[in-house]
Amino acid sequence: MHCLLNGCEQLQHLMLTNCDTGDESVLKIDMPNSKVSYLKLRSCRFEKVEFMCLPKLSELHYELWYSFNTPFSFGIVPCLEEVRLVCSMAHYQSGHDLSELLHGTKELHTLTLDFQGEKVWMLPEGQKLHTSFKNLSKLFLHGIYVRFGLSWTKTLLEAAPSLKTFGIKVWDHVCEDSEETRNLYAKRTNPWQKNNKLITSRHLHLTRLEFGGFIAVKKHLQFVRTIMDYASNLETILLEEKDTCEDCDAINSNLTSRFPRSKCERDTILSQLGIGVSCSPQIIFK
Repeated sequence: MHCLLNGCEQLQHLMLTNCDTGDESVLKIDMPNSKVSYLKLRSCRFEKVEFMCLPKLSELHYELWYSFNTPFSFGIVPCLEEVRLVCSMAHYQSGHDLSELLHGTKELHTLTLDFQGEKVWMLPEGQKLHTSFKNLSKLFLHGIYVRFGLSWTKTLLEAAPSLKTFGIKVWDHVCEDSEETRNLYAKRTNPWQKNNKLITSRHLHLTRLEFGGFIAVKKHLQFVRTIMDYASNLETILLEEKDTCEDCDAINSNLTSRFPRSKCERDTILSQLGIGVSCSPQIIFK
């Protein structure tokens, strides 16, 4: 594996899927002459991946790792701007400090964290998180289990003063609530649940809120209203229906969407959010 990577200096896009070099193996990627700008690893069974030197890497996707401890580390990645981390943690895996995972990144402006409806594997941190988030302009938190609250996500806004786009996506899949499926994962927990207080009164740069899996319930409306009050320069709010799922539909054919579809339903939402007064943000239903 090491020889293969180090011998491909003209590559620009690289994807590794289901790679395995032995139990508890460490993959070291040290390519000082590499032109790789996009790298994706999916379902790779390395205990750790060390991105030692990738001078042109600008976008990294790391999906479904099986490590007992920290799954990766960064060395020299001066151009890394976008990171997407997707994982539903197994019962034997613990949480991670984002400040440790992102240590070594200097120009990160887009970060996506996807928990796939399981436990939130990102651990609460103090000022260390502020250092990691200080240059972020886009932050997306996806795969938030539907029964978790949402107010804890506001804490992350405090750590990202330059953020312009903030997105959340709720995970609501009845097809994954079987006992067999539950035995594969850790108990659904959220260590951030009690960290939900906003310290500052305003966020001056946030202009866009994206809410996937939105439904017309009190806690979703309250969350949107809170962000509207907190971000005085908010221009656009995207309210998006949850993704379709054939397995969920097969389990319960009587499932009905609570996403506002008719004009009357949408007007009700606008009224509840106070839209229509001066300086209101634009609401987009998708």
